[in-house]
Amino acid sequence: METKVCAKCGKALPEKADKCPACGETVEEELRCPKCGGANIIPISGMSKAATVAKWGIFSIGKAKAEHRCRDCGHRF
Repeated sequence: METKVCAKCGKALPEKADKCPACGETVEEELRCPKCGGANIIPISGMSKAATVAKWGIFSIGKAKAEHRCRDCGHRF
């Protein structure tokens, strides 16, 4: 099992910590793709969503709801 460390101060974090006990930095969980498990995730911009809707219309509703895209497998979620 991986030990989590604070991104700001580098101290070890308790398993279910929401803030670093040393510096108070908020701990964010690493986002992973539900399809392939990859961590190479990017947010989908509003402009990209608008372009998809303009191009595909009603057929793009599923894609327009997605918030993130996996760079490894292309899955949108």
